[in-house]
Amino acid sequence: MSVSVLLAPRWNHAAGLALVAGLGPFCAGLSGDAVIHAGRNVLYRCGTLGETVVIKRFQVRGNRWKRLTDRVGDGKALRTFRIAEELIARGLDTPEPLAAYERREGAALVEAWYVCADQPNAGTVRDLLRADNPGRLAHIQRFGTWAAQVHDVGVLHRDFNSANVLLVPRGDGTFTHSLVDLNRIGFGAVGVVAGLYNLLQPGFFTADEAGALLDGYIPARREALGDFDRAAYQALACIHRAHWALKKASRPWRRRVGF
Repeated sequence: MSVSVLLAPRWNHAAGLALVAGLGPFCAGLSGDAVIHAGRNVLYRCGTLGETVVIKRFQVRGNRWKRLTDRVGDGKALRTFRIAEELIARGLDTPEPLAAYERREGAALVEAWYVCADQPNAGTVRDLLRADNPGRLAHIQRFGTWAAQVHDVGVLHRDFNSANVLLVPRGDGTFTHSLVDLNRIGFGAVGVVAGLYNLLQPGFFTADEAGALLDGYIPARREALGDFDRAAYQALACIHRAHWALKKASRPWRRRVGF
């Protein structure tokens, strides 16, 4: 058996290490109200060590491909911690990483946990898809401006869906943005086509939504973009929809073979 632990400096003490090493029993003793998401992975919100935290228990017995990739390099908990540190170093917001814990039996990952500070928010970018959301087009435009910053600092979130960006309120009624669910983030130059295709994932496809999004994104990118790129966005939207239709149709087959 082998154990890997990462701790933020302010959690790097005996109590922090003891808590992280015993996250399984600790979370088993929490009330049902502490569970804020129950799916393939489970999220808990609770108080511990004098603060409110979010604890993520990663699934460790997924499909064959995931079981294979988890045997190579770090698992998702350690990757999440390191990615969070890198995002903060690049000037982007994400809930503060506090701890990561992974336990292996041989090469097989059998336990994986990630702990971050709770970040109060007003929901996620998914809320901007609701037609009754007040001022949503202005918020979508500001989201586009922020997304340009994300791409310009060399960050590509390959799961950039609207639920993975928190809306963090400002005093003036606008929002800043904070990235979550970090495992599919990569670092490196983000070109025009890659950036525009990535921008499709939140789902702003109606004419007014797409217009507001591109009004924020195009002028804000360091690389000059223009009307041609607006047209490219629409073409990429067609490809994106076809890709997801194919993925949905092939899901039963992929599950049958373990992918």
